[in-house]
Amino acid sequence: MAKILPIKAELTRQPKPQRCPRDKAQEELFDLTMAGLANRVKAQGLKIEKIAKSRAHVVEFMEYSNKFPWQWKSDDFEDFCAHLADDLGNSTATQRKKQSDIKQYLDYVRDSKYTRVIEQELGIVLDLICHKDNMIVHKVENDNTTHRRKLTRPELKLFFNTLDDHIIFCENTGNKNFQPAQRDKAIFALKTFYGLRTNEESHIDIDDFAPNPDYPEFGNFGRLEVWYGKATKGSNPIHRTVWCTDLQCAQIIQWYITEVRPLFIGRNTKNEDLKALFFSERGARISNRSIQINFKKYLRMAGLPDGGALVPHSLRKSFVSNDQEDGHTNTHFAGKQVGHKYSATTHGYEEFSDDFYKKCRDDTINRKLEKYRKRRRDEDSS
Repeated sequence: MAKILPIKAELTRQPKPQRCPRDKAQEELFDLTMAGLANRVKAQGLKIEKIAKSRAHVVEFMEYSNKFPWQWKSDDFEDFCAHLADDLGNSTATQRKKQSDIKQYLDYVRDSKYTRVIEQELGIVLDLICHKDNMIVHKVENDNTTHRRKLTRPELKLFFNTLDDHIIFCENTGNKNFQPAQRDKAIFALKTFYGLRTNEESHIDIDDFAPNPDYPEFGNFGRLEVWYGKATKGSNPIHRTVWCTDLQCAQIIQWYITEVRPLFIGRNTKNEDLKALFFSERGARISNRSIQINFKKYLRMAGLPDGGALVPHSLRKSFVSNDQEDGHTNTHFAGKQVGHKYSATTHGYEEFSDDFYKKCRDDTINRKLEKYRKRRRDEDSS
């Protein structure tokens, strides 16, 4: 039986936008299609402000994918949807609105004269990328009430214990999900120990790891160079270094790279994906959407709520809070680790336990009391 490294209870996509390649003819074609759609929806009585917002949602997808709309595939759309939920934290209502605006635009292009232009001049047949299987349906009255939170320590322990049990079950029964489950253990452990965004994690290459010269005991996994950090609007992805602070994580990644990762590389693996850290079952670089779907699967297996409060981003929040509760770091260092520009953003991630607040209170009071008692002793002895 393959060795499974335990995780202790107190566990602490496409490249994001550069803009679409400069192509004057295709840019003009895009402007024409948007103008045509605007005329249609004006005829339906839609306000000009809503037309502008719809256009902004289509442009947002273009900049994220770095493609023109007629070049989009279903994988591009699903990666973008995962980005809205996982990285941007858009509410369900906002995600649905953006999906709907993109679908409305593509439906218009498909039914207009521009379909022929795209097919004849660009040699492209439009794909049906938005459909009921990858779009949010309107089921609830208020989509903005879900608060994405961290996993508590007991929930983290249950989550990873469930994953370990699933790995053992798959191995003992010859289940085809054995290797994918081992991979998922490494994915979610890395996210928990490093506080990574999903898009950052899906783009990690094996040579992005390097030693920490001050702590050789971490081997080749003392630090991680993140090259696809969240970009500000219109800029390239931001690079940062994340330092490994727990030997357990280094051991898990070493185990995964040595024993599991080679099993995913096959004849379907493209040359540009050969250095990827994590692969899909088909040998391609894993997508953001797959990570999101698999996380929900393990939540259900563990009996944890999967209605929106717990998402892969919750592991990032757990990292920020738990590392500080354990006294391993402070807000400034935690913010640097997770790529926050402002401390206020990091504070928004902090969800400390009642025990931690009580300890902080007691430490503060005792420290001040001791100063007071020392002063009184000094006064009495003088």
